[in-house]
Amino acid sequence: MHQTEDTLHMKRALWQHDLMLQVSMVEIYNEIIQDLLTKDCKQVTVRQIGTSVDIQGLSCHPVRTQDDIVDLMNMGMTNRTVASTKMNSER
Repeated sequence: MHQTEDTLHMKRALWQHDLMLQVSMVEIYNEIIQDLLTKDCKQVTVRQIGTSVDIQGLSCHPVRTQDDIVDLMNMGMTNRTVASTKMNSER
C-alpha cells in the first residue's frame, strides 16, 4: 500500500493539472475475462490494437483516497470466481 500512498500523494501535489486516477479489476478464469467491479461480473473482450491492449466494456472507477481503492479491491475480491479444483479438494 506504500506505493498507493505515494501515487495518491503525487496526485494531490499535481491537483492543479486536473488528473484523475481510476481503478479497474479483471479476472481471467477458464479463458473468460470478467469485470470484477460490476454487480454481475460482466464478460469483457480484449483486443490488441498495434502495440496496445484494449479491454472493451471494462468499468473504470474514479478514486480519490486509499480507502476508495481498498473498497474497490474488496468488492473485486468478493466477486472473484472461487472453484474447487481436483488438486485443492485433495488437501
